[in-house]
Amino acid sequence: MGSATNYLAHGFRIEVDWPLPSGLLQQGLADRAGLRVQMGEVRWSARPDPDEEGFEVVDEQHRFYWPILGSASIDETGLVTFDPKADAPQGILSHAVLGPLCAHWIFMQKRIALHANCVAVDDQLLAVVGSSGAGKSSLAAALVGRGAVPHGDDVISLDPMTGLVPFGTSRIKLNPDILEQVPLRPTTISELYEGLDKRSVQFELPRDPRERKLNVIYRLKDVEPGAQTSFLEVTGFPKALGLLSEIYRPYVAVHAFGTEEMLRRCSSLVDKVKMFDLYRPRDLHRLSDLAGEVITHFQTLQQ
Repeated sequence: MGSATNYLAHGFRIEVDWPLPSGLLQQGLADRAGLRVQMGEVRWSARPDPDEEGFEVVDEQHRFYWPILGSASIDETGLVTFDPKADAPQGILSHAVLGPLCAHWIFMQKRIALHANCVAVDDQLLAVVGSSGAGKSSLAAALVGRGAVPHGDDVISLDPMTGLVPFGTSRIKLNPDILEQVPLRPTTISELYEGLDKRSVQFELPRDPRERKLNVIYRLKDVEPGAQTSFLEVTGFPKALGLLSEIYRPYVAVHAFGTEEMLRRCSSLVDKVKMFDLYRPRDLHRLSDLAGEVITHFQTLQQ
């Protein structure tokens, strides 16, 4: 561990004394209080199963347990305490900060943490959502290969009243085989942590990483090989339920804040952001073509 460094992600400061992955801003931090990360003991009211993920809220302490990492807690002031296992790789600590802990802090700020990849096309934002392994990062990378600009990876912070999204990161976590299918020019490619196949693919930070409005959410759906790509708009209450299912680790958010509250936040977005089910075959060789179809559809909606 070294001296504390401030990073900016999702519109708030992260203060940590080990280096986080590149792709985060380190400027304009003076008035953006957020997470302060330290090492220490995390005490549980009931010891979690060592082989299962665990979560509890006690006395305004939100506590997490992961079998590969150990325990962490976050309180109402943004103080994060890590109690890692002795053999936990340092890279997974960074992953936990930028993933579940940032997401939970976003929820604690009465916002929505969407499990998504987000890019800017013609200065307008679109997000790609779907279950783990659905291909969110792959499509985001293909969109970047066609000129889009990364705005957030894995977690994006949504204001439910406005649909605005602060800049998150300019990196995308990708399986190595995707790099052979899309024309990318990353600044660096690095390992996330030992034992994980995905790589951190870093792009240049945008010159203007301001908060932008999210215009469209594309939810990935699989169809049979050879089928045509199609877009089906989701509206009304099914849209609110769809958004609820795409928040980051919904079972944890619902446990911490309640189904009614999370559905209320998602319902606030129904008339602010369009949502489409994107039906497409899982074909890596057509990934760049799919990105072109998405960009054309998105640009048509903005006209």
